[in-house]
Amino acid sequence: MILFASLLSFGLISCENKGSGPEKPDDVNSSSENQTQSSSSSAGESSSSKIENISSGENAESSSSVSVVSTTGIFTDSRDGREYKTYSLKKNGSGIIWFAEKLAFGSQTGFDYSAATQACPSDFRLPNDNDWSLFADEWNSGNITPESSDGLYWSATKGTTTSYASIWRITGESIEMFANYGYLSDPYSVLCVKDFADTEIFTDSRDGKKYKTGNPGNGTVWFLQELNFNDQQEFTWNEATEACPAGWHLPDDSEWKSLLNWKTPFRKEFTETSRGNWWSSSENENLNYAHLWRVRTSGIDDTQYVDYTEYAGKKTDKNSVRCVKD
Repeated sequence: MILFASLLSFGLISCENKGSGPEKPDDVNSSSENQTQSSSSSAGESSSSKIENISSGENAESSSSVSVVSTTGIFTDSRDGREYKTYSLKKNGSGIIWFAEKLAFGSQTGFDYSAATQACPSDFRLPNDNDWSLFADEWNSGNITPESSDGLYWSATKGTTTSYASIWRITGESIEMFANYGYLSDPYSVLCVKDFADTEIFTDSRDGKKYKTGNPGNGTVWFLQELNFNDQQEFTWNEATEACPAGWHLPDDSEWKSLLNWKTPFRKEFTETSRGNWWSSSENENLNYAHLWRVRTSGIDDTQYVDYTEYAGKKTDKNSVRCVKD
């Protein structure tokens, strides 16, 4: 079977639909028996997972962090005992587990958008357009074997108006974004996804120290532990700019800012060895100072997020270092 990609860009679709609502797809499943009865019925119950044959990569030496590794597994939805085949896709230090079969919770296989966003088991979610693009690329390039049923599937990505969301089509030959957005009230199928912290071990050849690394969700691979070069754990700014091993560098403000949307599984991984403030390679307007970053915790729900400190640090002060892969 020849697999090919026919992906349409988000911007192109937006232009085509500008000023008018999208047409309904011809192959929408509008059967009332597939229409969801309520969104709460499929989200309010607890779920536990059983995932087999999926490696976290934690004991692997860092080698090719840009290649895609696909493994298969089985997930059991504890809400109804149904089992689903899964794909585990690992790319550039980021991991995502996909259902290989459409969600069938109870007797439902078609969900309106509101129900679709709540339908997946605990720890899983509805995929967005970025997730679908990765899935389509790997399917159409032959890196994964097609399993999912043909049809139209929801994306979590909303359209240009609040009445529509993206839908993706699976056929026997390809996965592609459908030419129009789906009405939020229409029933489409659901595939569920789960992020996981795909980590690897990097060995610094200068002193033999090992560091856990991974992609917290911004497309780059980071040290998930503080640099401890020759047992030195804090550095002046000038030392910090030269401290990372070959192939790695001190992150600048733009790289730190990209962590503002980091993936949840990496928050604990990233912060468990934190000593406080981290240097940025970005200098302050006063060149005797450079910027510092740290992890802060909100007082509402203890959500961890990366933020500036309230001040820039003197370059002669000593602070911690995290390294980013070139």
